[in-house]
Amino acid sequence: HTLVQESGPAIWFTAQWSNAVGRLDPRNGKIQQWEMPIERSRPYGIVLDASDMPWIVLLGSNHLAHVASGELVTKAIPRQDARPRRIAMVNGQVWYVDYAQGYLGRFDPASDTFKEWRSPSAEGSRPYGMIADDDGCIWYVETGPQPNRWIGFDTRKERFIVNQVIPDSGGAVRHMFFDAQQNAVWFGMDTNFMGRAELPHCRQ
Repeated sequence: HTLVQESGPAIWFTAQWSNAVGRLDPRNGKIQQWEMPIERSRPYGIVLDASDMPWIVLLGSNHLAHVASGELVTKAIPRQDARPRRIAMVNGQVWYVDYAQGYLGRFDPASDTFKEWRSPSAEGSRPYGMIADDDGCIWYVETGPQPNRWIGFDTRKERFIVNQVIPDSGGAVRHMFFDAQQNAVWFGMDTNFMGRAELPHCRQ
């Protein structure tokens, strides 16, 4: 479903309907796979930490997953009905959006703790596309409202900083890419438009 490249040539990927996460080494064509211990967990968004090890959100369950030292481990989000869809890393902490109930969440591996914030449009927000910028702020799209809404969150001050309508949007924004040189985010919309958001430096 989703691909992410290590600092080297290897690529990690989620196999949503095969219930697995994999790693392809293009130098020799070798593929390693780790099956999820939870049935129909739907591995979805994936991101790499500073050591090139993946964190994955399991859309079909209320779990995160992580591969470290060759072993797969899962971690349950405290809310049973949570369904995380996309994921980002900020300073070693794992951030996710809960598509089902409308939350932005953070898991801190160092303290083994979760903290969550209700998205501005609450249960109907359907947060989907998500990215972190170089300031350590989180940007995501609420796809429940039509047109969609662009949401910004300062992870240091732990507060929402932007909440605005995305012009020409509708349906969903599914994936986002951060352009560090331009301090901007690129994304596609179901309305047959490409979008570009010029970001403020949220920690100035």
